[in-house]
Amino acid sequence: MLQVRSLLGKSFNIVINDLPQLPPPKIVSIKSASRDEIFIRLSYLSKSQIDGFEAIDIEKSCDVIFSASKGKWKSLNPISKLECGIDTTKIKALKKVFSAIA
Repeated sequence: MLQVRSLLGKSFNIVINDLPQLPPPKIVSIKSASRDEIFIRLSYLSKSQIDGFEAIDIEKSCDVIFSASKGKWKSLNPISKLECGIDTTKIKALKKVFSAIA
């Protein structure tokens, strides 16, 4: 909460949490996503503080996911088995920005 004083000497509070959130990026296939597309989507989840993504190393996670062999993936669940800081509880949030369909 931020307290602001007007020119008339009256003060009022502004709640910072009420600022509009960034719109989510378009959903892309994790199988065909470029490194930049993965980075943009993980950054969105991190900056929007969705499901703990602000605590993960976006660069490392992006590199690990981009480098993974994704040919046989039928869902996003295999990401939780990679050593990228994304566990099964974060997979639901990934579905906001990625699909597993090529």
